[in-house]
Amino acid sequence: MSEIVVLEDVISESWVRYVHLMSDAEFGGDGFEAYGIPGNCEDLVIGREIWVWHLRAAWRIRQAVRLPWQGDLPAVAWALEEGDTIRGAVREAAVAFALAFGRDPEFVWVERLPRGVEDWVEVEVAPLSRSTVTSPQMGERNLGGVVVELIAAPEVVLPGFVLVH
Repeated sequence: MSEIVVLEDVISESWVRYVHLMSDAEFGGDGFEAYGIPGNCEDLVIGREIWVWHLRAAWRIRQAVRLPWQGDLPAVAWALEEGDTIRGAVREAAVAFALAFGRDPEFVWVERLPRGVEDWVEVEVAPLSRSTVTSPQMGERNLGGVVVELIAAPEVVLPGFVLVH
């Protein structure tokens, strides 16, 4: 059994997560999700240096975070991929928020609102296959019917992200 050492695991101000792992055995096999690296990782490099293997990865995050500049505010930063809709991203991020923090989200911040949508509009987190969440704090419950406020906040949210609180 090889040992894996985490040399770096940080999230930058631009919501990119950087991971650098080191091991005495080659990385690979069943995918990189076992190391916390998503299948859609944008930048993945594996190489051998001297007598050890290194794995370096970077990707735009879709995960729960705490915002230290907002008093450790719980949130989910959700990177929009090509073809994603704001509504779909809000649903997915709301599920992630409920699972991570054990309560329903209240607000969604976006860089700019979709065309024809006004600030502070209510958006229902419509039922979807993964909208039934189970967490120690909430038990099992359906997220369908949860309403969040959609807010334009370009000073808070980077282009291509949804931030759910």
